[in-house]
Amino acid sequence: PIYHTPFTCMVVADVCDKGVGAAMFMVLLRSLIRSNSERFQQDEPSQMVLHMAQSVNQYIVHTHGQSNMFATLVLGILDPAARRLYYVNGGHDAPLLVDARGKTKQALESTGPAFGCTTDLNFEAGSIDFGPGDVLLAYTDGFTEARNASGDFYGDERFAGEAAGEWTSAFSAVKHLELAVFSHMAGQPQ
Repeated sequence: PIYHTPFTCMVVADVCDKGVGAAMFMVLLRSLIRSNSERFQQDEPSQMVLHMAQSVNQYIVHTHGQSNMFATLVLGILDPAARRLYYVNGGHDAPLLVDARGKTKQALESTGPAFGCTTDLNFEAGSIDFGPGDVLLAYTDGFTEARNASGDFYGDERFAGEAAGEWTSAFSAVKHLELAVFSHMAGQPQ
């Protein structure tokens, strides 16, 4: 069958290292995801996200394996009609699905290796269903590894506690978390 529902693709990624090389690797990763979204657009959403992840990873490992670059990432295909997100989490920090009452419903745990490391390990596709008022909070380790003057990390536990809120919008969740992490850092260079 051909799917005519307009899907939305979401990606949150974190490339190893810093600088121009890492930025170029991110550009490559973004381009591969975009081209593979078109390549597999006729697939059913759970297969689309899985095929995209496998194809992108295989290309990176086989073509750029000697660069020793990798990225953790969450790749998702949102089917708004079904209110379902199909995803692959390649070694990335687990996004949190928070319900309208502020309770964490689910963490999108890793379903495969980081992208660019190996083709010997398989990816699996997961899925989550959205209820009214649910918010998905995806982040990178730069958030939870923010340090204060004493050198203490912001941390996963603090993030989960702050994420558990009754959000009126995704914007309100982002602004609250931004204020919380900047308060923790108290102006310390990162």
